[in-house]
Amino acid sequence: MERRDWIVLLPSLALALVFLISSSITHWTWQSRWDKESSRVATSSKAMAVLNRQEVELLAELNNPLSSITNTKFAKQQLTVNKELQSLLMQSHGNASEKAILAACARKRRGAELSGEGIQWRPKADRYLLMICQTGQVTNHLICFRKHMWFAALLNRTLVLPHGKLDYKYEHLLDMAHLKKCLGNSSVITFEEFAELRNETLHVDRLICYMHSCHFDKDHPRAWEALGYTFGERQDAWSSSSNPPAAHKDDILSRFACNAKVLAVGDLFYAAVEDSHGFAVAHDCTVSPVLPNRNIVVTAERFVQTYLGPNFLSLHFRRHGFLVFCNKQKSPSCFYPIPQAARCIRRKVWEARADVVYLSTDAPASEVDILKQELAGVTVVRRTKVHEAEAKWDSLLWRNGLESELAVMAMVDKTICVLGVGFMGTRESTFSYDILRMRNEMRTASSCDGFICDGETPSFLAQAP
Repeated sequence: MERRDWIVLLPSLALALVFLISSSITHWTWQSRWDKESSRVATSSKAMAVLNRQEVELLAELNNPLSSITNTKFAKQQLTVNKELQSLLMQSHGNASEKAILAACARKRRGAELSGEGIQWRPKADRYLLMICQTGQVTNHLICFRKHMWFAALLNRTLVLPHGKLDYKYEHLLDMAHLKKCLGNSSVITFEEFAELRNETLHVDRLICYMHSCHFDKDHPRAWEALGYTFGERQDAWSSSSNPPAAHKDDILSRFACNAKVLAVGDLFYAAVEDSHGFAVAHDCTVSPVLPNRNIVVTAERFVQTYLGPNFLSLHFRRHGFLVFCNKQKSPSCFYPIPQAARCIRRKVWEARADVVYLSTDAPASEVDILKQELAGVTVVRRTKVHEAEAKWDSLLWRNGLESELAVMAMVDKTICVLGVGFMGTRESTFSYDILRMRNEMRTASSCDGFICDGETPSFLAQAP
């Protein structure tokens, strides 16, 4: 028998020894019944995790055409032994369910206890804050939106969403009915509602820029003006710095409070206001006021029911532009070689006891193909880019004319990721960070949430040019 073939046998022998010793110790130790049961479950959980890892890796080797295992019959015998040991461990716990011992991620689902405490939002009549966001794609714009909510609440103004030709159609992305139920009807309004209230008068009285020059590019003001907007006085809140310091509530009030009917503060994506000041607005709901549109939620649930089932691990594998971006970070780089990333993903799969992996990625087909090869034995599912007439999971989007909006489909991806028993994201990706936030606020977060190869250094790092 080859030396490598004996290696696959060792975990089973070791676990059998651990099982016998732990059973003996448990039998003769004078502890409370509760302590003994807790100890047994903890020991068995670790043992089952090791056995499960061995099972996954054996299956991967057997399903890999390039496998280095020379005796497949012996490997299959070890799979049988593996299953017998798992069965013995289960029998030692009597009525304890398999999920109670194995599914550590699933049983530790948690989330934010949302008390609704925060800034009281009491919009004054005929006082508005016009939202302007232009940095990045939909996730960055939603972060900018949440910061505008904080500003509007602090300044007691109604937040006006931008025109759909200048930004995303937020009413397609968010559950506006739920938002208004939580915060009040006058808290956030669409551009169309604003235009009707103002009798088509689209004048911004004051433009006080939080970021230098409102973080506008040269074309953005022209786009607003082309839609009939006119701007009054424009000034920088911090004239001496292109990167303003983190501002406290008193700073915001002193620099932005004014009697102008319509105020704008420019792009807030980079505004340092979220983490330092209890970025929260008081509301009347038990969950976050900012939730995906109901059409998006139902579509995501239908996708899960069709392709995934409840026991799946969601994975956001950001690649586009990250090879250069991550290598510029101080430590460590967040761009990993695919074989290394696959090993990290495989470990999380057995930790979560997931049946399948849902993959959300912008990676090219060549990278996705290699990732799937490295994850041989693990089912990987992606959302199809092209609508299939026979598939009904996305019919709700088609009936409402939303299927062609890239931002809507990005939100569908996020919401699918929210529903998994665990989530692995890409460090430094705002898309991944936003999914973690959504999982926390929607009470689906688990102990298996985290980042791919978190804490590891890439096994290979290219030199700087």
